[in-house]
Amino acid sequence: MESNMLRFRRAGHLVIPDLLTRQQIERLRAAVGRLRSQVESTPAAFKVRYTERSGADFDTWGVEHVFALPAYQDEFGEILEDGRVVQHAREVLDDDRLRFWRAHVYWEPRRVGYSLYWHRDYGEHDHYDPEGVPTHAHFNLCLWDDSSLRIVPGSHRRPLTPAEDALRRAKSADPIENEQVIRCKAGDMLMMNAHLLHRAACSAGTPRGVIHIELQAYRESTGGHGSWRYMREPGFLSRMPPTVRELMRNAIEWDDAHPLSLRELTHGRRLSREFEQHEARERS
Repeated sequence: MESNMLRFRRAGHLVIPDLLTRQQIERLRAAVGRLRSQVESTPAAFKVRYTERSGADFDTWGVEHVFALPAYQDEFGEILEDGRVVQHAREVLDDDRLRFWRAHVYWEPRRVGYSLYWHRDYGEHDHYDPEGVPTHAHFNLCLWDDSSLRIVPGSHRRPLTPAEDALRRAKSADPIENEQVIRCKAGDMLMMNAHLLHRAACSAGTPRGVIHIELQAYRESTGGHGSWRYMREPGFLSRMPPTVRELMRNAIEWDDAHPLSLRELTHGRRLSREFEQHEARERS
């Protein structure tokens, strides 16, 4: 029987059914609800994902860096402390030692649905590995049934086709040959290679709640920007659960030993500015 690691490398994604118990789902739904209320009452305090914004009038679909204060909820740390997410991450990343990269929460917009354009993550549109070896893996824990993600299977193992690259450059969400909708049930965990060609879409009012976590193998030679400033604040790591603390310490240690070049820093800042200016509303 093919291992999860081999399945993940071949397909670029894998769904682990029923990872969360009903009690965990309910606790995480409550945590996401509390966080959403915080974000929408004081959006300037967070890195918010918008479908629209005009002064005090806005619609959101998520928030970044949910392990940073004041976004952090204890339930988010409990996910990693539970052990099963980390166990699956170690298997598909083929390393017993991992480093934290980032974590976000996504929810449904209230008024304006969104439709992201086709992309590979981190602006690395030319990156692929013929064997499907990942540099980063994404882990989406679904709190409601979810069919938001569209992928092109196997695209992480080859260059983009001219048609795919044209849609990517045009920032298009148009249908693409061989695209596949990934359908998850509440409690499932979706694992995805960050370099799979993909996009997401969600209609306004469709119940959604996703805890999105990104991890790397410690020995991965790329990354170099996963030790976010908040992790280095005095006393921060001491309040994190042991597993989270270890993952973050690994990120800090690796980053300190492999500082980003000026070119990499400039590239990362440009991508961040572009994303902050982007509104992910549906295209008519």
